[in-house]
Amino acid sequence: EAAAPRPSPAFLMDMMESREELSLAAGKRDAARVAALGAAMRGREQRALSALAAGLDGAAGDAQRIRAVLPLLGELRYYRRFLDEASAIEEDLSEST
Repeated sequence: EAAAPRPSPAFLMDMMESREELSLAAGKRDAARVAALGAAMRGREQRALSALAAGLDGAAGDAQRIRAVLPLLGELRYYRRFLDEASAIEEDLSEST
């Protein structure tokens, strides 16, 4: 069984920093900052989806091309988790105002 696609260490560090920034914004109850971080992450997610689609387009049977875009699948998991967390924070902030 193949291992799940793993993002690069640099990507993981960047995501950790982004989540810390989200946590700080949530702690300060800064809804505008939480929304801005979510919007930026949605942009990153869309770029990864586009790159994945482009990399897979016509790649049937080309294992090297497919392997080259597999890390994007791992990145997408992190983007989705971040966006879910940002959405939950936004909901919490809107309910408490």
